[in-house]
Order: sequence, then C-alpha cells, then structure tokens
Amino acid sequence: MKKLAIIDDNDLLNMATLNIIDRPFICYLIEKLKKLGIDKFLISEKIATNFFDFLDQNLLKEIFQITKNTDHQEFEDQDTIVYLIPSNIDFLKLNTLDPFKITSRALKDGAYKIDVTVQSNEIIDSYYKLSRLEIQLKNKIIVNHMINGVIFHNPFTSIIGSKVVIEKGATIEANTIILGNSKIKEGAIIGPNAFLNNTIVKEETKIFYSMVENSQIGKQVKIGPFAHLRDHCLLSDNLRIGNFVEIKNSTIDHNTKISHLTYIGDTECGYDCNFGCGTVIVNYDGSTKHHTKIGNNAFIGCNSNLIAPLEVGDNTFIAAGSTITENLADSSFAIARARQITKENYAEKYPYFQRKKS
Repeated sequence: MKKLAIIDDNDLLNMATLNIIDRPFICYLIEKLKKLGIDKFLISEKIATNFFDFLDQNLLKEIFQITKNTDHQEFEDQDTIVYLIPSNIDFLKLNTLDPFKITSRALKDGAYKIDVTVQSNEIIDSYYKLSRLEIQLKNKIIVNHMINGVIFHNPFTSIIGSKVVIEKGATIEANTIILGNSKIKEGAIIGPNAFLNNTIVKEETKIFYSMVENSQIGKQVKIGPFAHLRDHCLLSDNLRIGNFVEIKNSTIDHNTKISHLTYIGDTECGYDCNFGCGTVIVNYDGSTKHHTKIGNNAFIGCNSNLIAPLEVGDNTFIAAGSTITENLADSSFAIARARQITKENYAEKYPYFQRKKS
C-alpha cells in the first residue's frame, strides 16, 4: 500500500522563511520519502504559491505532476488540496545540477573559510533569476558558518561574503553585512545593523549600527551606534568609539575613549586619551590633508578644533571650546577661546524679548 506524506502549513512556511527550498533540498526530501515507501506528499493550495516561488518552474515540472483532488480528508477545505507526485527520475543526478557547491576549510587559527564553486551554466536573463540565485548562495554560506559554530540571530536577514572568515563562537546579529576579505575572531559580536568590508575584528569586540571599511579593530572594542571607520584605521584594544564618530586613516592606541560627535582624520593618537563631544581634527586646508599626532593620556575638551599639522604632547589638557593651532609640549594646559563678557539686564533690549512682552 502506498503511503502519503503531508506537509502542513507550519512546515512549509518554516522552509519558505529559511529560503532552503532549493534543488538539493527537494532531491534530499524525495529520496528520504522514497526510502520510507512514500511516493506522494500533500500541501494546501493556500501556501502552494509560497512553495513554488522558491523553485525554478522548469524544475518543478521536471520533478512533479501537479493535480487537484478532493477525495481526501487531510485538510478542512477539501477544494484546496494539491497533490505533488514524484516522477520516476534520477534524483541523485538532478542534485548535481545545484548551481553552487559550498565547502568549508578549517584554518590553523580555528576559523573556517567558505569555498564557493559555481557548477551551473544556467543563463541568467532576468533580475528575478539573479536575485533567486543570490538568495540561494547567501543562505548556503550562512548555513555553513552556523554548522562551523558561528552564532547567527535571525540569520537570513544578513549577508556574508564568500571570502569572509569567521571563527567559531563569534556572533552575527540581524541585518548585518560582512564583505570582502573580512575576518571575525571568536567572541566578537557584529550587529545588529552593521556593515563591514575588508575589516579584521579581534576577540570580544562589539560593533553595532555602524560601518567599518578597510580597517583593523583590536580586542574588547565597542563601536556604535552610528559610527563610521574608513580608509585604513588601526584601532588597538579596549577602545570606546561611540555615537556619530567618524575616524579616517588613523591609529588609536589602547584605552582611549571617543564617545560621541567627533571627527578624527589622518591622526596618530596615543593611549588613555579622552576626546570630548564635538572634537574635530581639522586635517584639510582646501588642498592638502595634514597629519596630527596626539600623545598619551591627553584630555581634549568638548568642541575643540585641532588645526593640522599639529603635535600634542603627553599628559596635555585642552580646555573645552578651544581652537588649537600651535604644537603643545608634554604636560601643557591650553585654552584658546574668547573671553566671556556678561552684561546684566541687557538681553531685554533685543527684539526677541520685546516681542514676547507685547
């Protein structure tokens, strides 16, 4: 007696959500059913559209004969039954037509490199076909990383490039894109909503809601939200790069804090420094980018402008609101701002307050 397999709505929706209904999955499923003596499986028509969307229509016709039948009681609405009946074809041969072959290579440091081989000559003549292959490839890459011990949360919202290396124990949060020759070390947390390209991230570092390009990030660094690092930044360990900070082509030594609303460009900065909110390294004079060097344990007050080229020594203190144009020796205190003048009761003469009185 022939057996009937039923895939209910939850099963199919889960598969559709994971985007894993592809050629090798179908072949695997059918071979498994055949070994169990099952030659049919049944789904409801209301979700059949979701099922077919993830299959090439030619492949669908090649594998299945599709008919409707209302003689069974497996579903409440008998008018929406759809049979999918496997044909007598060589499924193992069909499986070799999968457009991508994905393999993993263990590296010496415990990370895994994903290798992608294209093995299909399918002509891509529409953006729909291109998008379908892209989804299939990116999900296969992510699945292989998960098998190798990488933690993904909401995995199929992310994109991981084929050249990216991720160590076991790293975590990739939702809506994260990692491309190029990036490498993520064990214990790092990337995302949610992070973009990395050609970037090395070391152990226990967290990057969220931020963009990092062509840079190297040390251990136990916290970046984000809304930070942007670009053009060959080299960050040491135990740093804090906070809200709306941009760093370009700069080296930052350990234990330095750049917490918010700051631009650091073409700068060499020492360790244990503190940048106040609104600090700007003024590196461009309209024709040339100039270099700034900041020593160790420097304190730079809020809303300070450092006009490059400039050297700031160790243990220096720059008062808030200063515009620094001259080099500072070690242990210097610098204040460069206009003296405050206060005129009591003078504000009432201005039209703004006169208008309010009227």
